[in-house]
Amino acid sequence: EFADELDNLGVRVANLEKKADNVKIAGNIRYEYADRQGYYGDKKGHYAKNRLRSRLYITGQINDDWSYTGRLENNQDLSNNGGDEDTYFNQAYVNGKIGGVKVIAGKADMFLANGNLYDTTAEFVGASYGKDVKVNAYYGKPVDTNVAGSTNYDYEKMFGASLSGKIGKLDLSAGYDKFQDCLAGAGANWGSILKKGEDNAVWNVSAGYAFDKNVKVNATYLNSDVDKDNFAIGVKDSVDTDGYVVGLSYKGANKAKVGSWGAWANYYDQGVGTFVAHTMKTGDWGYFMKEGFKGYNVGVNYALAKNLVYSVDYYDLEGKESDNDTRVIWSRLQINF
Repeated sequence: EFADELDNLGVRVANLEKKADNVKIAGNIRYEYADRQGYYGDKKGHYAKNRLRSRLYITGQINDDWSYTGRLENNQDLSNNGGDEDTYFNQAYVNGKIGGVKVIAGKADMFLANGNLYDTTAEFVGASYGKDVKVNAYYGKPVDTNVAGSTNYDYEKMFGASLSGKIGKLDLSAGYDKFQDCLAGAGANWGSILKKGEDNAVWNVSAGYAFDKNVKVNATYLNSDVDKDNFAIGVKDSVDTDGYVVGLSYKGANKAKVGSWGAWANYYDQGVGTFVAHTMKTGDWGYFMKEGFKGYNVGVNYALAKNLVYSVDYYDLEGKESDNDTRVIWSRLQINF
């Protein structure tokens, strides 16, 4: 409406519109409720989660090859009347290309061994190359999502590399990841498995096969080199230090398609050292850090409306060295915008 006036002042409307298009904002809001039963239900409480979480993503285009992303997150704990909540600017990173190499640097999501080893935020520099066969490498620090500068997963540093490719309907990958300099409880969520300063190197191989566009099976094997002579107090010499996960999935809810749905099932048998920050929605895997765990998960999701998806998971897990168990029903309603 005021284009002529702005032009007279030397402001090019086209340039303003172009710059405005360089910045995009998206986000989601989710309500999560989970009930816990079993040994850890009695010991830790039956509220596994009762939370309202909001996230805003700000993306800015730097040039044709590089972009910047930041994430603002608010969490409200609804399990009591204390009004507990926090807000953090908990991710900030750039990604782009240098020649044929894709690069990411900053505080961003890290996903290792299909999430069965690590699936949360990390501060790192990563590079990947290739299309049909991809090589990936990174170096960084495992950090808590919400506490700036803290190491919340019990190791000071992390680095690794992976190789992945596809043969017809078969996806294959192999990776090596090393978590260095155990903090021996100084920053751990759940307690250390190693003495201070010790390392945990984990290699993994994974395969996934798509029968068609709807049905897929997958399997991951993990092996940790943790030295039993360096175990922390409370970790038995008899524990397993390897493990596997197998899964089956059918379709999946598409937030843009009302009525779409999906279902999945996973079986876990993971020893000590094969998980640092597990992908499963319930955090109860952390109770088994010093003995490993086995058990299963089943779940479904459904698109109730455009950008509105509801999901339910059930987890039944128990320790590999004890009878301690946890059974969790997890539900989530997520709104995307």
